[in-house]
Amino acid sequence: MILNDLLVHIYLLIANALELPIRGVNLPRHFILAYEDEFSTDPQNRDVLFYINPFSQGSVFSKQEIEYFLKQIKVPNRPHYFNACNNYDIVLRVLNNLFYSYFRMGMEHKTNQIKDL
Repeated sequence: MILNDLLVHIYLLIANALELPIRGVNLPRHFILAYEDEFSTDPQNRDVLFYINPFSQGSVFSKQEIEYFLKQIKVPNRPHYFNACNNYDIVLRVLNNLFYSYFRMGMEHKTNQIKDL
């Protein structure tokens, strides 16, 4: 899981360096990327042209496939699952993933450090 987070962040850093309109999307049990319409009239609320799954060799998919994924995992369809999240949400997700990874390994000292953060 930690390696997956690292992969997504590297993808985001490269996209940012290339000035591509790619941002993170905080799905339950999965973190994906959204390629946003850079010509949107509202830069704070851009339309998503397509989604990218960095864990599946960068496969590209649509909103309908996210709807199908949510149905498969029995999670209600919520609008924020289709839009980019902010940096705070990304950091919080990474910290939660680290916490649970350390917890499963029995590393109580590390879990306490993550809690403090």
